[in-house]
Amino acid sequence: GYTLEVFAKLRRQGLRLIVATGRSASMLPPSVRDFGFDGYVLANGASVWAGKKEVSRHVLPEELAGGLVGRLERENLEYALQLPGGTYLSENRQGILPYFKRHLFEEAFLVDGPLRECLAEILKIEAYVPGRAREDIVRLFHPLACDCPPDGHTVEAAPAQVTKASGARELLAFLGASMKETMCFGDAQNDLELFAGAGWAVAMENACVQVQEQ
Repeated sequence: GYTLEVFAKLRRQGLRLIVATGRSASMLPPSVRDFGFDGYVLANGASVWAGKKEVSRHVLPEELAGGLVGRLERENLEYALQLPGGTYLSENRQGILPYFKRHLFEEAFLVDGPLRECLAEILKIEAYVPGRAREDIVRLFHPLACDCPPDGHTVEAAPAQVTKASGARELLAFLGASMKETMCFGDAQNDLELFAGAGWAVAMENACVQVQEQ
């Protein structure tokens, strides 16, 4: 499409193109996955790639991950564990799987478990919570930091020190560049730290109020 044509033109001009997203690799749209960006900051900074080379990976401590999953199970909540090699979904996936598929998720990326073998590889946990008070879910995820996408269907949890901005800094250090040399485009609250460090920050037309005001 038009956007990818613009990206290709920018690359021909010698600019490096990096994707920074809350999505894990298994949740990327095919067009993004196949374009061949110069870098990928995935799962809000938990998985960082320079081309096809992994630069860093930040997984949850296994004991903490097991405790958090246990809380979700006791609350009978559907959840997803974002892993380096795919996505593990709770046995009850009546709502979360159709929700993910509406966001271009492909069932080929599902990891069938067993669950105990996934606990040491978790980049990010997502709970599917339509109709639930998200404040209650945030408390369940303590001590992790939570992001609540505006559609109200999920709560995402990861360590507070792992962010899009921390992942971007790791990638740029690997590439021999700095945040001040970058132009950042964003629309969500989890882009605010990127905006604060970037040389140029551009809010997208559909950006939330906090991003537009930055």
